[in-house]
Amino acid sequence: LQPRGIYFSAEPAVDPSHVAVLFPGQGSQYPDMLANVRQHYSAAKNTETRANRLWQALGGSTVSALIDTGDGDKDSAESRLRETVNTHPAILAVSLAAHAVLEQVGLRCTRMLGHSLGEFTALVAAGRLSLADGMMLMHARGAAFARIPEGKTGTMLALPLGPADAKSLISDGGRPVALANLNSPRQSIASGAEEDIAALAELAKRAGIKTRRLNVSLAFHSPLMQEAQDAFAEE
Repeated sequence: LQPRGIYFSAEPAVDPSHVAVLFPGQGSQYPDMLANVRQHYSAAKNTETRANRLWQALGGSTVSALIDTGDGDKDSAESRLRETVNTHPAILAVSLAAHAVLEQVGLRCTRMLGHSLGEFTALVAAGRLSLADGMMLMHARGAAFARIPEGKTGTMLALPLGPADAKSLISDGGRPVALANLNSPRQSIASGAEEDIAALAELAKRAGIKTRRLNVSLAFHSPLMQEAQDAFAEE
């Protein structure tokens, strides 16, 4: 959701069959996401208003209240958004607001994808789920993750490595860390308990590999999430 990697051109429009939209997942959130866009573009504002109404009924607050700094400080907003129960509706709503604006100015595509949570956004944007169903799933999924005991929350680490090298590094560490995501030939994501991820980061540092902690509150896509998976399946 950051304004990076967006390019404009005076060339003829690209055939929609060659265009895909990739929606972000957890870790991409930040306070006041797309505040100017939500304020000045009717398509974004309409999406935000609908999401606010739905989340008020489900979660007891508006999505805007979760995202915007308001009279508080950014540290508080950052902490609030890191909580999975808040991250879910925030990213879904803001991603859909951004997509609504892009459609308003002429974006057409035939493929929609998402990183983890972003898969739900893709389904709503593609018309396979209603916004109401999407928000309901965000509530159920967030509640399922909230069941994870404090000692099993964990975290995630971005490695500037392909899958083979990432697996080798994890193996060298000798700790129960999962290779959670294969984002590209040059980036993999590790997931596990806090102490295991910290040890992996230290091992990478000694090897001259620069890593980055993801802005998440749980070790997503790892065995530590089994309890949440079971709870979500029950819903």
